[in-house]
Amino acid sequence: MTVIDAACFIFDMAFALYYLDARQNRRNLSKFRNALSFIVLLMSILLYYGVYENTIGIFAYSLPRFLYRIIILDIYLIVTKQGTLSRNIYIALYLSAIYTLSQNIFLTTLAVPVLRGTEQFTSSQTGNLFLCLLIVIGTKSFFYAIVCRLTPLRYMENDSFLGIILLIIITGAGVFIKETLITASDNTSADTYEMSVYIMILQISFLLLLILLQCYQQQLREKQAIQLQNVSNQSLMENISLVEKNMEEVQFLRHDLKNHMITLRLLIQKQETERAVTYIDDFLGQASLPPLYVQTGNRLLDGLLSEKMNVAYSKEIPFQVKLDFSQSDFISTFDLCTIMGNLVDNAIEATSKVQSEEERFIEVRGGIAAGCLMVYIVNSYYVAPQMRNGNMHTTKANSHQHGLGIRNVRHILEKYDGNLSVSTEKGNVFIASILIPLPEEQSSENRFRQETTKQAK
Repeated sequence: MTVIDAACFIFDMAFALYYLDARQNRRNLSKFRNALSFIVLLMSILLYYGVYENTIGIFAYSLPRFLYRIIILDIYLIVTKQGTLSRNIYIALYLSAIYTLSQNIFLTTLAVPVLRGTEQFTSSQTGNLFLCLLIVIGTKSFFYAIVCRLTPLRYMENDSFLGIILLIIITGAGVFIKETLITASDNTSADTYEMSVYIMILQISFLLLLILLQCYQQQLREKQAIQLQNVSNQSLMENISLVEKNMEEVQFLRHDLKNHMITLRLLIQKQETERAVTYIDDFLGQASLPPLYVQTGNRLLDGLLSEKMNVAYSKEIPFQVKLDFSQSDFISTFDLCTIMGNLVDNAIEATSKVQSEEERFIEVRGGIAAGCLMVYIVNSYYVAPQMRNGNMHTTKANSHQHGLGIRNVRHILEKYDGNLSVSTEKGNVFIASILIPLPEEQSSENRFRQETTKQAK
């Protein structure tokens, strides 16, 4: 193995560890799985013996090298519990294609003699080696950075059959062109320089096409997920409107309750039992009271949280609400329901996994303080959330869809110069904190009210 081969192996292995998020996932793995996954990845070293030499044996051909890399990466993903088998196979196929096309850039009649050391850029052998390393590692770094930026692992899914076929066709075309054109250029001394440049440009084009294709597919999936989320939000708004209508009926009934009681008393005093029973039956038929009621100062939010409280109680989760949203009119109804709905849904999902009923709880509290609207959603959890730079990262296979709710919340909060922060505390307690500055008019009015209250006291 040459110095360049060793450098490529170390760099490619470091990229695989970074891209596959091994550092984060290793924390939840046993020591045996950690060691085994590292050993599996080390087995890819067989692909780096004589990459730029006249390789002999089975790895002298592109197809066995490509399949061997897919198997190595797939086993690694399985050992580190990265997701479903179909998703792992697709990720391994995608990364193997990236590795193969980036390697093919330098496997030309012009580049190989330089990398072998038979031809040199400079008179110094050390200088030539350093320059070759700089070119190879620099080129790989450029394309690997694009891969990490445009197609991060958390958005990867087992793509459609058509997407897999396109990936294989692009990779196969790159390998085929490299093999046939290099053979043609080896058999003739003419146009070697032009042929090598042509091959390099084609390999770079195939590589960029592969990355952009994956990026487009991810954006298309996210757009579809957002559309589904909007449909879900619209359905939620309709349910909230229905709950609000029911609450209005409840308020009318409560307002007339005194009159109903007076009527019943008169009927009982006159010993008109049948009429009293009939009157009670008519009253019960109208009084379709919702099982729970929340008061926050915002009627639509009352309906939403009442509905979520019913869901939580159906899963035997204690749910407490102490909110003052009386000054939240500056937030649109749709945005408010999206923010609170997504965060409370996440809290219910996390708490429902807690095995002990005594340890389950959800608390939603907040109000106005220091010119800001502050909300804290506190809940217990069983599976520890993965945290990175104050952000949550799901371990589910379709992570981009499961993380869509949180991204929507952050996007909406940006419209109001607000922010969302998440943290954990001892005792498996998760806290989601929202802070939204009040508009200047409301903030000034709030300060005036506080000063007036102090003077009155």
